Amino acid sequence: MVIATKISFHEGYIKNYQLDNVINLIDSLGLNSDYKKYKYKDLKQFILNDKKVSQGKLNLILINSSGKAFKTDKFNQRNLQKAFS
Repeated sequence: MVIATKISFHEGYIKNYQLDNVINLIDSLGLNSDYKKYKYKDLKQFILNDKKVSQGKLNLILINSSGKAFKTDKFNQRNLQKAFS
């Protein structure tokens, strides 16, 4: 969830305070929001073979500024990588 929210931020769908709000909500529920142990380069092969890949394109579930989730295959690959850092 944190990675998807970070991608939403990097893609410009949400603002920084909204990213912080989602992370704080996850933490307040006692869920683990620490994603630092995951590295894009280590997960890339799994991401590209995931069930969300359709017709050779990776589909992501992101959120917009009103908090609604949406599915898209249009995103900057660099933002996917940045979300892991």
